Amino acid sequence: MRIDPPGHVGNALFHDAQRGVHAQDARAGRTPDQHSAQLSGSLASEMHAAGGQRIDAVMMSPDAARTFAVQGRVDDPAQLRVSMETMTAMNTPLEQSSQRVAENAARQSVALEQQQSQTQQQQQGARAMG
Repeated sequence: MRIDPPGHVGNALFHDAQRGVHAQDARAGRTPDQHSAQLSGSLASEMHAAGGQRIDAVMMSPDAARTFAVQGRVDDPAQLRVSMETMTAMNTPLEQSSQRVAENAARQSVALEQQQSQTQQQQQGARAMG
């Protein structure tokens, strides 16, 4: 399943990224296209891999060689920021970004289940000893 339809685990991040990418397109006098969608998917994938929950801003380096996605205020030192080479991100198929987010989400889910199981076992062990 691609990241752009509702129901994909990365859909909200994709739409956050898309909003920012479309704003960058407008500033540059460009009409959003497939490259815009692929850039949005790549940024969403990077933010998801970094543990981000949303994308509040999308910015480009002065030469547009890198694109940044930011969670939090841009001037906040505690913000979460990811970046990618713009051309690489624009040429990464949406299916590839979608797959990366889905695989990452599956790994996070397994890790969370293992952590919960371990916590439960520790609590049961403490009760048995107490």
